[in-house]
Amino acid sequence: MSEFDSIHYRNEQVTIGSFRCRPSHPRFRDTGPIDDYLYVFPRTSVAITQAGRESVVADANVVMFYNRHQEYRRDPISHEGDWCDWFKVSPEAVVEAAEPYDPAVVDRPHRPFCFSHGPCDPNVYLRQRLLLESVRGHTVDGLWVEENVHDLLRAVIAESYRVLGQVRGLDSSSGHRAGPGTRHTHAELADAARSLLSHCFADSLSLHEMARRLYTSPFHLSRVFRQQTGTTLHAYRNQLRLRASLERITQSDGDLSALAFALGYSGHSHFTQAFKRCFGLTPSQLRRDPRPNVRVLRRKLSI
Repeated sequence: MSEFDSIHYRNEQVTIGSFRCRPSHPRFRDTGPIDDYLYVFPRTSVAITQAGRESVVADANVVMFYNRHQEYRRDPISHEGDWCDWFKVSPEAVVEAAEPYDPAVVDRPHRPFCFSHGPCDPNVYLRQRLLLESVRGHTVDGLWVEENVHDLLRAVIAESYRVLGQVRGLDSSSGHRAGPGTRHTHAELADAARSLLSHCFADSLSLHEMARRLYTSPFHLSRVFRQQTGTTLHAYRNQLRLRASLERITQSDGDLSALAFALGYSGHSHFTQAFKRCFGLTPSQLRRDPRPNVRVLRRKLSI
């Protein structure tokens, strides 16, 4: 990373950061080639010209794509210069995100982004801003971050191929319908992930570690699990933790902070917030009166 980058979150698989360079800086026009595979959300307007491509106005309505070692130059538009937020992913994740729309991507694994930029709809822009603010200066669950970064990647890739793919003659559909063999394989993978989580829900397993144990890729695991279950790995694990906590809360007067850590939460407040969102009352309230809370049950059951 360069002197212009601020890192907000990093693990072995994903990194979230911000870049800022003002027009007065002597390196504004050229800060060197890109070090990693990035999708980038501009916050100011700047003209970006990737080597061998036409110049693009990078503003908040687009998402920019960079392969590793991509050379480019910038020209000022906004007086604030170039200010953007970026998400680093693996090239394998990009290949898997693009393959349903562009099967030839498997033949260019080192340059999986075929577009310099794509459209960015309002929902995606809001989601990436909320994700960045969630990790900035906070302790967060790595699995949750990885899944969200990959989910955003899926969204921006799909929209780019939908809008721009037709210009290149690429298939902009959502891909062919999975056959019986594929559906069976996907169901088995989701079940294996459930089994792993049932044994390790209190551990802070990353998406990368889960995928390694299940002999698949992080991107594929995240996508298949959501397709098969309708929920994310993080949400599924959180429910396992919270439901396991019920018995321990009502049958013990042990310290709730210790229980939170034992279940894999970062602290008492994190556990309490998750518990209340799920059950409508705090662990302390449940411990004081473990009888069913009729008002909460009615709300949960939509009665």
